[in-house]
Amino acid sequence: MCKKKSLWAFHRFFKRIQHSTTYQTHKRLQKVLNEDEIQFQKAIYSRLKIKLRSKSFKPNIGVAQGSVISPAMFNIYSEDLLYKIEEEAFISAEDLLASADDLLVLCNSPHQLRKVIKIIQKWSNENNLGLNAKKSGIVEFLPRCGNQKSFLKLGSQFEGIPIVSEYKYLGLWLDKKLTIKPQLTHIRRKSKFIRAKLAPILRNISLDYRMNLWTVFIRPLFDQIASLYYAERNHASPEKARTLLRTTFKDFTLLPRNTDGKIINKLMRYNIDLRAAYLVEKNALKWEARKTRSTPNYDEMKTRGSENGDRNPMPKELQEYISLQTALCPKCLLHGKKVG
Repeated sequence: MCKKKSLWAFHRFFKRIQHSTTYQTHKRLQKVLNEDEIQFQKAIYSRLKIKLRSKSFKPNIGVAQGSVISPAMFNIYSEDLLYKIEEEAFISAEDLLASADDLLVLCNSPHQLRKVIKIIQKWSNENNLGLNAKKSGIVEFLPRCGNQKSFLKLGSQFEGIPIVSEYKYLGLWLDKKLTIKPQLTHIRRKSKFIRAKLAPILRNISLDYRMNLWTVFIRPLFDQIASLYYAERNHASPEKARTLLRTTFKDFTLLPRNTDGKIINKLMRYNIDLRAAYLVEKNALKWEARKTRSTPNYDEMKTRGSENGDRNPMPKELQEYISLQTALCPKCLLHGKKVG
């Protein structure tokens, strides 16, 4: 089915959150945190220090890189921008996607797109968050069928934002017609890179261990394309995805290229067709629940996850190894007992 043309704007910010502004006003953090929690975060950030050899300084802008709560802190800080876009540019909440400093907005016309960009530029200047135009982009989505021409010229700029044919958003490459091809190219390139880095050890470990490495590093890349794969399931591209899936598995496990496909499928324990259908249905339930601020009821699902690879992709042995590496040292454990 041919759908109406749409314009998507992708924006990326410089992380320049001012600590003083955030904590002095309390207006943003008070929406989700109580006073004790706010003071606790303030204490953490007041003690942060960046050190390089003998030099060190205390940063007063930005969120802590690597901290598990930094994305949430940025979301709290930038939440009012989403409300501004929704109210002033008349963008539906379903057409606004934000993850930390990565923002995606679906627009229906160049006029609406211009309005959105101006709102973002004004808000970012007022909040000490510079818009990184070089890492931002505009992709004009076109119907898959027909030869409809674009409104915007590739390679040019629109309100200072480059117009591109494809863009990488949260690790997923999206092109003008939402095909799976650019993401397959990315998977192929990334798989070869990881395979080359692991080459010295692959020949010295068991087949089971090699399969575990493929499961940890490569399988999630195919989970990521579930929506695009499901949308193209009746076209030629899914067969290319299945072929690439088997190829990456053979490369990691060092199995001969002429190994029977049925054997490969049994060893992988991963059916991409069933997995894609499962993830699409599960994510649809999550999205509907999110809109109503409720908990998704997975009992309503028609596709069973246990049969479609819905298991922890990280082997138990690797989980135990990571736990050992991140365990507290004896001194820390002793100190904890004394404090308790």
